[in-house]
Amino acid sequence: MNRFVIVLFCIILSSCKKDVEQNVLYEQLLNYRDELKMSVRAQEQYLYNTSRENAFYKKRFDSLNKINTEVEKSFERLRYGKRNKLVELRDGFNIKHNLNVEFENLTYDENISDSIFNRIIETDFLRLKKEFQNRKMFIHKENF
Repeated sequence: MNRFVIVLFCIILSSCKKDVEQNVLYEQLLNYRDELKMSVRAQEQYLYNTSRENAFYKKRFDSLNKINTEVEKSFERLRYGKRNKLVELRDGFNIKHNLNVEFENLTYDENISDSIFNRIIETDFLRLKKEFQNRKMFIHKENF
C-alpha cells in the first residue's frame, strides 16, 4: 500500500511539473504574439498616415493592404478548421509573395493541443504580415 501511495505521489508530482512548464511556455507564446500584434498595428498605422499625404502612396497602400486584408480574412475563415488548410494558406502566401519566412518543420499532428496550435499559427500569420509590410508596403528609395 505504501508503495502505491509513493508511486501515485511521484506521478502526480511529475505531471504537475510538466503542466507548470507548459503553462510558462504558453504564456511566453502569448507574449510573443501580443508583441507581434502591436508591432504590426503600429506599422499599419504608420503606413496609413504616410499614405494620406500622397496620392501615389495612397494607391500603393490601398492595393497592398487589400492583399493583407484578404489573407487575414482567409485565415479567420479557416482558423478553427482543418490544420492542414491553415498550413497550406500560410505556406502559399509565403511563397506567392517571396517573403522567405522560415517556419518550424512540424507536422502539427494531433499531439499538439488546439489552443497551442492556434497560437502558433496565429503567430506565423503575424510574422508573415509583418514581413509583407517590411518588404512590400514600406517604400524603399532604391526601388524608385
